[in-house]
Amino acid sequence: MNSCIKLVPSGDDEGEYTKEFKASLLQAISDVRYGRIHSFNEIKKI
Repeated sequence: MNSCIKLVPSGDDEGEYTKEFKASLLQAISDVRYGRIHSFNEIKKI
């Protein structure tokens, strides 16, 4: 995953992203891509 972190932008107008934040962005992208997400309505039922 370290090489993938290089694909994430280094930061935005508010500053530099940490390695932890970049890793969490990659995890979120992966979760969406592989359907590991729940809609708001699904969560609301819990």
